[in-house]
Amino acid sequence: MAWNLELACVRVSAGATLQQVVPDVFSPTGEHLSFEEATSVARGLDLCATLLGEWAVLIDVACRLSAAVPWLKEVSVGRDVYVFRIADVPAAVHYREGKAAAKHDGLVACLRALGRSKPERGEHVDGEEIACDLLRARTGLEFPGAFWKAQFVVFTTTL
Repeated sequence: MAWNLELACVRVSAGATLQQVVPDVFSPTGEHLSFEEATSVARGLDLCATLLGEWAVLIDVACRLSAAVPWLKEVSVGRDVYVFRIADVPAAVHYREGKAAAKHDGLVACLRALGRSKPERGEHVDGEEIACDLLRARTGLEFPGAFWKAQFVVFTTTL
């Protein structure tokens, strides 16, 4: 697949807006993009966000969201927040009630989070597929399937 991006999934209630969950150092540009455009490295430092069912999904091609601890603590009060790094070396973090609930860094840690064992010697396990499996297991969202028809709002940094 050759992905290298982070997806933050913030559980939201009916009537929620993207502005409520996107880090406050970003502002909406008014531009809307397809999934392919939102996941392009051409996005640079922008975030792209959409609502998919009970989840607000933020795409960060610069992979900054998993380390944005102040934002994770703030946005997770009263809800679940997951960040998945879809890359050769996958990662996943889960925040709830302003605290880190779980962190899985690397292929073996992500496999264990899924209840799977370490790969056998010589066995190829794709980190991107494992990250997608974790995304589906934690949120019910299929990547990239559930994302193809979504329109993403572009948010640009105000710093």
